[in-house]
Amino acid sequence: MEDQDRRQHDRSSMSVRMQMFVDDRLCLRAHTLDVSPGGALVHGAAQLDIGQTVRLELCRGGEKNPLVLSAKVVRLDTPAPGARRHGIALRFVDCGAADRAALSSLLRRR
Repeated sequence: MEDQDRRQHDRSSMSVRMQMFVDDRLCLRAHTLDVSPGGALVHGAAQLDIGQTVRLELCRGGEKNPLVLSAKVVRLDTPAPGARRHGIALRFVDCGAADRAALSSLLRRR
């Protein structure tokens, strides 16, 4: 089954500055390629495994605190030789009502 068939939410192409942490260790500073209420595709490469849980800090701009979410790695995209686009597909997990509301607000603003 293709990824599109499994998606529960529409994706929005958007570049959001973010940081990714594994066990409180920064492993990636990057930008998102797209975001949905259910997950994100991040541009970048890091030493991760499928199924691994990470913590994301999504920049909300201005003086606002970052939106902090837990996510599972669902796919790692490695480009063909000579290509430059690496990607990490994430599914948000354990999002409470406040997290979902903040994420919806971020999606509406972009």
